[in-house]
Amino acid sequence: KSNRYEYAVAALNAAVEKDPENPRVRITLARALAAVGRFNSAQAQVQSVLEVTPENIEALALGARIAYARGEPEQADGFLKQIDPAQVDAEADPALAAQVYLTRGELEKAAQICTDAITSGNFSPMLRLVLAGIYQERGDDERAEEHLVALIRHFPNSSEAFAWLSQYYARSGQAQRGLVQLEEMEAYNKPLAILARAGLLKSIGRA
Repeated sequence: KSNRYEYAVAALNAAVEKDPENPRVRITLARALAAVGRFNSAQAQVQSVLEVTPENIEALALGARIAYARGEPEQADGFLKQIDPAQVDAEADPALAAQVYLTRGELEKAAQICTDAITSGNFSPMLRLVLAGIYQERGDDERAEEHLVALIRHFPNSSEAFAWLSQYYARSGQAQRGLVQLEEMEAYNKPLAILARAGLLKSIGRA
């Protein structure tokens, strides 16, 4: 899978050179770069699009997602706050709509969008991530952790899921619990769990 994305990156880089003003090509390249963990390069492509079209919702949403994966939640919120919720179709993209409302502090609205989407059969991992954020804002750490752990159980090959869980423990001041929990998560994906533990140790100054 990684080789497939690397091939896509090479092809899309060539496409950008031929048509540097095409935002669609740059956004697709950014997605491919993020998929192989080249987050800095991916974010650079997003910024190139936003310099020309600062209200590009797709670029802003992708920028937020990359920032989350890089462990920069404040930067992610900065991208999301630039999105007008009225411009997001909650039925077509409930995860993004919920994220935008969550960033604006409209917890009930965000929670309702997530609940409606899950009830209708949408199992996007971003919905659980948003719900975890909602519960964390409410001070319900147990429910927040529950949704993030469920993400890994359902998507054990997702580096983002492991990164989000690691960041949760760092931000909530539960580093020791996180180290134990991530060790248990090695049963789902050992390499990703070890990387997440290393990231958590680094975030608390023990790496």
